[in-house]
Amino acid sequence: MLCGTLAMGVAFGLFYYVTNAKRSATRFKKDHPVFSIFMVLGGGCFIVYMLGSVVVFLVGILLPIMGM
Repeated sequence: MLCGTLAMGVAFGLFYYVTNAKRSATRFKKDHPVFSIFMVLGGGCFIVYMLGSVVVFLVGILLPIMGM
């Protein structure tokens, strides 16, 4: 749950930074607000997926090696 909240916070933070740093990104956000939200949610889901993959690697491979 914490990883998902952190991932969505990072995704929204990056979206906020990019849309305030570039004029074209701000215009895109104003022209396509629904697509922008889906893009942020998709990015957050991708981050959660990547964090899940790292956790599986750490628990499944490194934990048995460290227990030896």
